[in-house]
Amino acid sequence: MVMLGIPFDALSSNVDEEKPSKSRNKRIEARRITQVNARKKKEALENRIRLQGSSDAYLGLLTLDTVVWVPPGYILGKPRDVNDGEEYLRLLSGKTHYVYSAFSYTVITDGVFESPIEGFDYAKVTFRNIPEVLMKKYLTTGSYKDRAGGYAVQGEGLVLVSSVKGDFYTVVGIPVYKWLTAVEKLNPFHYSLLIDAILRL
Repeated sequence: MVMLGIPFDALSSNVDEEKPSKSRNKRIEARRITQVNARKKKEALENRIRLQGSSDAYLGLLTLDTVVWVPPGYILGKPRDVNDGEEYLRLLSGKTHYVYSAFSYTVITDGVFESPIEGFDYAKVTFRNIPEVLMKKYLTTGSYKDRAGGYAVQGEGLVLVSSVKGDFYTVVGIPVYKWLTAVEKLNPFHYSLLIDAILRL
């Protein structure tokens, strides 16, 4: 949201995120996980807002989730530690993977929660063959922490990526195009407020 210029408060939902099932179709499973987790986060934060109240008469609640699918059968969330981080990098090195990001967006007006606007997108990312020296340096930065697949393309992870096909922001973790077009269709007034914020009008 900082990159978009939209004022925001970052909140933690503290939910137990959905884990991959034993589904044979990992591509569909990656999409399902992100959508379920984005919805779980939304429900948790809505409950908190209802209990605590809000001083804002009009606001939007955006929750997101991202996973990495490495064909044919690996779904990567956030690495638990540096060993996981290294394992992820070795799995991604020199290969093409898919980043799935889902969103759930609720407009709240005077304490009234509108129906959520939900969707997802995916992008194709190809990693360079990562030299051992670069891998070790990258891991020492700690940039793998709390990142789906162990990297952030908008941060230090850019040194690992050779190409991105699709919405760059989907790889960042917020599918901007799909989100904005969905809001434009279902809530034109709120869409105009978001556009004004992005354009700094």
